[in-house]
Amino acid sequence: MNRARFYLCRHGQTEWNVESRIQGWGNSPLTLKGRHQAELLSKRLADIRFDSAYSSSCGRALETADILLSGRNLTAIPTDGLREISFGDWESRRYEEVERDFPSEWHAFWKDPSRFRRNDRGEDFSVARKRLSDCFQDIARLSEGKTVLLVTHAVAMKLLLSWILSRPIDRLWEGPFPGETALTLVECRTHAWNVVAEADVSHLEE
Repeated sequence: MNRARFYLCRHGQTEWNVESRIQGWGNSPLTLKGRHQAELLSKRLADIRFDSAYSSSCGRALETADILLSGRNLTAIPTDGLREISFGDWESRRYEEVERDFPSEWHAFWKDPSRFRRNDRGEDFSVARKRLSDCFQDIARLSEGKTVLLVTHAVAMKLLLSWILSRPIDRLWEGPFPGETALTLVECRTHAWNVVAEADVSHLEE
């Protein structure tokens, strides 16, 4: 396989981020700050020629992708497989409410990821990782020798990286947490993956 390069980006700040609400498959629009963050990342990526672009089908990711691709003859393809992990009935609720009402699940989410379960109310990490990695592999098969933009979400990025780096779910939170518009660069050559940069937000340093 000729070298392929994948620029994985998290969406910009949203209204629910500011309110400390869980989003998952739910959605809230970008704030003015979130749009500005995306504009700064767009400037950083200005010299990169993307052959294709894919975005989570959630509105906040598509809104970010539109800003990142502004002025280019390229539109991001909405892709359900790149959505954030589904939190079920946690979505739209404040973090503190979820921690209070679901203490054991909340603890497992952050401290014991392999034991985190949402049962029929959302996805656990292994289910979400399989969805994301299957989607990523499908995109990679279409992207030999290409440079690709992927716009997704924080936990989704951690799950994809854990798969790329062959880390068990228990080690999900190793490495930096992807902040708003964080950029991770992954290269692939001869089916070998290399993480060049992880959760880089240097474009936000003003």
